[in-house]
Amino acid sequence: MTVPNITDVVGPGDHACLTFTDGDERLDLVAAFVRDGLRAGHKVVCWTDAIEPDGLARELADRAVRPGAAMRRGQLRLAPVSDALLGAGAVTAAAMVDVLSDELDAAAKEGYPGLRITADMAWATRPVGGVEELIAFETKLTELFADGRLCLICQYDRERFDAVTLAFAAKAHPKTVAAQVYYEHPLLRICRQYSQPGIR
Repeated sequence: MTVPNITDVVGPGDHACLTFTDGDERLDLVAAFVRDGLRAGHKVVCWTDAIEPDGLARELADRAVRPGAAMRRGQLRLAPVSDALLGAGAVTAAAMVDVLSDELDAAAKEGYPGLRITADMAWATRPVGGVEELIAFETKLTELFADGRLCLICQYDRERFDAVTLAFAAKAHPKTVAAQVYYEHPLLRICRQYSQPGIR
């Protein structure tokens, strides 16, 4: 069983799973992940599905990340997952692993000591995706983490994925990213807020 971590515990060489039901909580965690990567001087890539790149840039800015400056200097890229990870051809696990490998090589050529990627995995719930390729993709990724340059957080919306796929996702990732929850009840949930620091 994986142990929940917050983004400041996720670092180079980590492959983590972020499951969420609250969109703001997810965006808080993604913003913290992006901010930490930019501060460390790493290349940061956000593959988004549920939110358009411009909308994600606004959400990051609302959470004390300055995406404009980082995007202008090429350190941060926000792109639809359908264009970046899935490409124009058939969606296969091998092709997606090749995309990640190419991203890692490009970051090294650009002089970055590491690459942080966060990917919204909701694409796999549509006919173009296919959960079977998602499962193969998560399984084949292991070798890319060997040299400690890649850090990847895969985002899974609990309302879009079935329980079996979510259980597989949790098992396939060595780490889990989650907000620190102080109190959980059907009528009240108190958890850590990452931007601005505090509780929600």
